Amino acid sequence: MILSWEDYAQCFDADIGNQKKRNIDAPKVDRWITDSRKIVEGNWFIPLVGENFNGHQFISAALQQGAEGFIYQKEHAEHLTQLEKQKGVPVQDTLTAFQNLAKFWRLAHKNLTLFALTGSVGKTTTKEMLATILASIDEHTFATAGNYNNEIGVPITLQRIGNKHRYGVVEMGARRPQDISKLVEIARPNITACLNAKSAHIEIFKTKEAILQTKLEIFNPSPQLQHIIFPQDDERIRSRCASISTPKTSFGYQDDADIHIKSQKWSDSGGLEVCITYKGKNYQLLFSEGHSAYPINAAAALAMGTAAGLQMDEMINGLMNFKGLKGRFNIFEKDDLTIIDDCYNANPDSMKEGINTLVQRYPKQAKVVILGDMLELGSDAASEHSQLGAYCNARVDPLFLIGIGEHSQLIVDKAISEGLPKTQALSYGHVDDFLKAHIDLSSKGEVVFIKGSNGVRLDRVVEQYS
Repeated sequence: MILSWEDYAQCFDADIGNQKKRNIDAPKVDRWITDSRKIVEGNWFIPLVGENFNGHQFISAALQQGAEGFIYQKEHAEHLTQLEKQKGVPVQDTLTAFQNLAKFWRLAHKNLTLFALTGSVGKTTTKEMLATILASIDEHTFATAGNYNNEIGVPITLQRIGNKHRYGVVEMGARRPQDISKLVEIARPNITACLNAKSAHIEIFKTKEAILQTKLEIFNPSPQLQHIIFPQDDERIRSRCASISTPKTSFGYQDDADIHIKSQKWSDSGGLEVCITYKGKNYQLLFSEGHSAYPINAAAALAMGTAAGLQMDEMINGLMNFKGLKGRFNIFEKDDLTIIDDCYNANPDSMKEGINTLVQRYPKQAKVVILGDMLELGSDAASEHSQLGAYCNARVDPLFLIGIGEHSQLIVDKAISEGLPKTQALSYGHVDDFLKAHIDLSSKGEVVFIKGSNGVRLDRVVEQYS
């Protein structure tokens, strides 16, 4: 499908007269680029405006790099030359225009089954599991790249829709209330899932109820919505879903979940064996390398697949091909050390999951635990970091504990107060301070577990020691 200039006039609510005068074809949807640094000949540029940036200052550079044209906000017209104006399409707001284009493009592909999911933890892993399942069934499947899950990333993802695509998976994140509502309105998914609503980003949302309400926006009704997926184990989400008339499927550890996680156990090789029950039949799932969160992530992905009419046997076979994601319990062997990179991100719940997985996979080995700050916890920061120190000491009994970040001393102090010897703990205010210390981790344990929020940059620790 190729859009016409009339289609663009509708999407942008704009006058496209100059483009018709130029006698050029309307661009393909995937030719629109928001990053001027990635412009190549034939692209069209979308200069976005944010609190700390204004893409309009890069219009000239984009044209010099070969951009065929661009859209621009009318308020910035005075900064354009006459020649530049002839190549531009004036709109009220460039982001809104881009989002409207993405929505128009998605709705034009009526045969596409689009899945959308959100949650405080597990979004990306579940998204990749579902994408793995769908790709094994039909190679014409697309999914959100990385964590492109916001008001810009979702439209970029929808640009990838092609006529051959049968399935698509979109991850949706939120920084404030109504964010997910807007994304749902743009993407118009057929099947949506709320994985959980925990305390991540509590500094921004202020209350757990605000987080819950925002995550539940994924269930906002639209003509395209056919099915919703929810965690049976979470009474708050389950009770809110009870009043929704849309067909629904639940997943979880409770016996009455539609997709029921019956059992799980670790193999001697570090793999994870999971038994899933669906419609009275047991299905065995084996992950060669596991994480304690994999069963619930897999159950959610399978629930979404059943809502699309996919067969459980076929989905289980496809899920066997799932590989772990970078920064999420990746394991490296270096000399006599096993290094576990789990530093993609962190909040109180994911920290506990990571620690639990560490203990389950390496029950007998001497452990070095490196924990970085959990960011965006607001007034809960002090108590949550102290609780983490206590949890780590009780659950892991580390041979050595290292804290990195502004709140790291709270982690270490609490662990010491709970019985960890002072000689087995250190704290550093910044990752640079730790790296400069050049600590010989091999002298302190056999397994090194590294986890913290992205902003703490513990990936640099992984780089130095792996």
